[in-house]
Parts: sequence; C-alpha cells; structure tokens
Amino acid sequence: MAQHSTRLPWCVGLAFGLGIAVFSADVILAQPYHYIVPRGRGATPLSTVIEAQADLVYSQGQFLESAAIARRIHAEAYAQEIQNSIEEVKAYFERRRINRETVLAEKGNRPDIIRAKKQEAMESYIKKDLHELLKQADVTKQLNWLLAELCGPAMSVQYLGRGDSLPELNDSLSEDAKAQIWLTDGGSAGRRLEFKLSDGKVLDTPWPSGLRRERFESLRKEFEAARDELIKEIEANGQVSDATRDRLMLATNQLLVTLEEAFPDVDRKDSSIFLEYHAARLYLKSLVGQVNRAISTNDRTVFTGALRFQGTTILELIQHMYQSGLMFAPHKEGGERVYKNLVQSLRNLYINLPTVRPAPAGDSAGKK
Repeated sequence: MAQHSTRLPWCVGLAFGLGIAVFSADVILAQPYHYIVPRGRGATPLSTVIEAQADLVYSQGQFLESAAIARRIHAEAYAQEIQNSIEEVKAYFERRRINRETVLAEKGNRPDIIRAKKQEAMESYIKKDLHELLKQADVTKQLNWLLAELCGPAMSVQYLGRGDSLPELNDSLSEDAKAQIWLTDGGSAGRRLEFKLSDGKVLDTPWPSGLRRERFESLRKEFEAARDELIKEIEANGQVSDATRDRLMLATNQLLVTLEEAFPDVDRKDSSIFLEYHAARLYLKSLVGQVNRAISTNDRTVFTGALRFQGTTILELIQHMYQSGLMFAPHKEGGERVYKNLVQSLRNLYINLPTVRPAPAGDSAGKK
C-alpha cells in the first residue's frame, strides 16, 4: 500500500515562520500590529455585506488609534517646547553672568578696583597737575580729599614728636584768611550747616550783592532776628519752639519770593544781572538747607561757638577739623584766592610729608 506523507508543503512552513517572526518583532519593539485577513472572492451577498462592515469597523479603529498616537505626540512635543523655553531662559542668564564676569576680569571694573583707580587718579592729579588744579573755579573737593589723606599721617608726625621737622611745610593762617575759609558739619547735600573758620557761628549771613539791595533790607533783618532767636532757644533749651521755627522758615521763603520779583525774566536777559540773580538764588538755596539742618540737628555744639578755630597753622587746622569731624565748605564771594593758597599749602604738605614721617621700629633697630 502506498504511504501518504503528513508533512506540510515547504511554502506553507515558510509563510508560517515569517508570520511568527513578524509577530515576535512587533511584540519586542512594542509597536502596534495588525492582522489583515485576505478578502474572500466569489462570496454570497450576505458575506459581502459582512465584509464591508468589517472593513468599516477596522478603519474606525485605525482612525481612533492614529488620533490617540497623534495626541500623545503633540503632548510630548508641547512638554518638550516648555522645557526648551526654560532651558533658553537659564542659558540667557548664564551667558549674561559669564559675560559680566569676563568684562569685569578684563577691564577691572570691580567696585574695589574702581575705588582704587579713583584714588590713584586723584593722587596723580594732586601731585602732578598743579596748574590744572589752580585753574579750577572751586577746589573744595580737592581740599576735602587732601584733608582726609593728611589726617592720619599729619597727626602721627605731630604726636610722635616730629612736628619740629615741618616748619617749612606748616604754613601760617592769617586772620583775614581764616575769615574767608568756610567749614561744614558734614551733613547730607542740601542740609549742611556752614560757618566761618574764624568764629564758628552757624547761619551767618554774608549776603551776596543781589540780596544787599534796599528792597531786601527788612527781610534780611527779619531773617537775622529769627536766626538769633533760634540759636538762643537751642542754647537754652536744646530745641526750637514751633513759633521760632515757623518764623525762620517764613522769613527764608519770603526772601526767595522777593528775589523772583526783584529780578524778572526780562531783566535777567542782561548777563550781569543774571549773574547777580544766580549767585543770590544759589545762596538762598544753601541757606534753606542750613535752616532745615539747624532745626533738625541735635548737636548743640554747633550753636555754642565751640567749633571756632583758635590755632594759627595748617597742622593745627587739620587737627581741629579731624577732631571735630568737619569738612571744607565752598568759598563765598571773594574767597577764591584764600582757597587756592590753602590747597597749595595742603598739597605741599601732602607731597613732602612722607619724607619726614618717623621710620618704622624695625628700621630704627636695624640702624642701631
């Protein structure tokens, strides 16, 4: 009897193997997989309807799946976009930080370096450019810088018994010069009490020419009377009464109002009249600041004349200002010459002082 083989044809086995491989790859790669059933041909009308409905359901399923995948991709893209924007902001500030650090490192614009450069520039300017220094209309800034630089060294030389080595540097101050030098208590800008070196009287009134007109005579007297009353009250009680305060402020305000009336805009077109008006206005603005400072200060010594300078030399002046915490105030009319002589004297002392400073203890021991 003939034997029949039970093995499948090789093509069927190959197809089955490929199907298993594709299915395994889809599962491993976690990718969606679909089974496509081949269409039946030559079927009945009912089978055709069933096949069409099956295609419809299958297509709807694919659409829903594609829409879900698209939503997931869009969500991931949006999340990535947000993350990118955050990283962009971080990168911007990081770039700016690196840029600033690089610029500061290259140009030396750190605050401490800036201060050191300003110090070196002022020192070089004071030492080398005497001609330019004397050309300045106002040398108050340079005077205060020299005062700050000289306080320590000058005091050390004087206290250590080396003052006798400074006679040629320790210039004398005449009574006329002391009357032209103005000091301040060092208050904030616009609120400083100013007084002459020779008498130490606050709220003194060296009226400029624009305010010495006859029209201002009664106003000047009223201000001076209110000022004197304020000083008496502070010396007696340590504070100012409301009536005296209001009187002094009203007198100051009336001077400002009358100044505008006495110098109308038409008259100020003349250069000489404008300069007279401008000097008077600047003086009144300074006076307003001094009045406010006098009313608010708790320091009674500025009203008692205790800050009056009684010495005669530059070193004594430095010591007086250092111990009293005073600074130079801008000069008044006619004081330019005295201020320029003063800055020359301080500059000469600043330049030559290192040569007469006492030697360090180590150097003295070594020489012995």
